[in-house]
Amino acid sequence: MEINKEAILSKTHYGLNIYAFVLRQYYPGETVLSLSGRDCKTTKNPFNEDKPTLTVKVVDNCAVHTDSEETIASGNVFDFAALVLFAVRHLHVAISLGQLKVLLL
Repeated sequence: MEINKEAILSKTHYGLNIYAFVLRQYYPGETVLSLSGRDCKTTKNPFNEDKPTLTVKVVDNCAVHTDSEETIASGNVFDFAALVLFAVRHLHVAISLGQLKVLLL
């Protein structure tokens, strides 16, 4: 099986399972997405102080998101995953620099 966007969307319920996986990392033990048809109820946004401003829905067989306060850019599941990876890498660099600073003191 070739790995491409269509295959990923097919295996992850249009990408909704990716949003759910990521959001569960921030909010373990909570219901992170509530699906009704092709739209989800507004949920907490880990990039907006955990405010319930994130909306996820399926458009043209791909999950997309918007933030009602525009804290993050609107996009699709792949954009959201890239945002999370960027945030994790940035945090890792910040922690590493903090540890380096402590070692230098």
